[in-house]
Amino acid sequence: CGPTVLLDAMGADYTGPAGREAAEDFVIVRAFAAPAVLVSGAASGVLRGFLDTLTPTIVLTLANVVNLCLDVLLVQYLGMGTTGAALATTTAECVCAGSYLLILAGIIPLPSEVWRGDDKSEDNDHNANMKLPRMIPSLSVPSWSEFQPLLTASSAIFLRSAAIQLSLVTAAATVARDTLSYTSSSDAVMITSAAVAAHQIALQLWMLCSFITDSLAAASQALIADAIGQRSPTAVRNISLTVFQYGAVLGMVLGAILAFGAYGPSHVLIGLFTSDETTQELLFTVMGLVVVAQPVNALVFVGDGVLQGASEFVYQAKTMVLSSGVAMTTFFVIQTFDVSWPFQNSVEEFLTLFHVWECLILL
Repeated sequence: CGPTVLLDAMGADYTGPAGREAAEDFVIVRAFAAPAVLVSGAASGVLRGFLDTLTPTIVLTLANVVNLCLDVLLVQYLGMGTTGAALATTTAECVCAGSYLLILAGIIPLPSEVWRGDDKSEDNDHNANMKLPRMIPSLSVPSWSEFQPLLTASSAIFLRSAAIQLSLVTAAATVARDTLSYTSSSDAVMITSAAVAAHQIALQLWMLCSFITDSLAAASQALIADAIGQRSPTAVRNISLTVFQYGAVLGMVLGAILAFGAYGPSHVLIGLFTSDETTQELLFTVMGLVVVAQPVNALVFVGDGVLQGASEFVYQAKTMVLSSGVAMTTFFVIQTFDVSWPFQNSVEEFLTLFHVWECLILL
């Protein structure tokens, strides 16, 4: 019942019976990874709190290697399609969560210590105090005074995540549903599927750049929290300035790479994801927005890291809810007044996808 309601809301029927079946299989398998995702997120946060960003990098690299190998095996060689892709990702996330639990319990050594060598002679007093203790799951219930800060922070983060995920889900559902109204019945499924595919490719490229930038956010979060703990406003300002400078440069570099890959010789980046001409044409319409947004996107992610390090979770939630409301309102206005720029002389199927991405960038 759950997947059916979710896929109905997302407009899965508009992609045809085959698309609906593939989406349902994918969602059912991926649902089993929910506990692993939560464990991995919590464990990564614990390690960041102890200024250990190397261990999550190593664990996530291992998980992604597992994911890639299983993708090739299950999708390419066994022909399992979307079910195989879902199984590969779910298995990788379980491996990731299991690795984190073993590390935090002290059953296997910290990968960061193994990588660098645990040379205590070089540790200063502050770093020695940041030594990660063994963490064993317990059934005891924490007191309200211990639980209340966690509840406040996690509730704000949940609200923020819900707002951005709702925006992304709404964008995908809009692309799936709205393009159908512009097409003849014979071409409806083909155009809708191509639009959804183009949207997802653009979204994955955007998310890839975001995750690269998130490396700066993760580092700034830990460093800002540490500087605040030492009551050093000067360190906080210096760290913030440095990561914003790095973020601006990284955003411009990522934008340049995407621009060259999408619009350079042979359009390598576009051809790497799809050979379908309709999907490629639709993808070209939004890649310019994805490219232009990278410097701003990088600064936003870095700013998130700084704010999280300063424990400004409620402020982040409020701004994300406000941004989501502005983006959705803007899309409604654009669609209502049938704004056709910059496609006055092009087919109307491009309009919705382009406007969706205009509002995602505004978000």
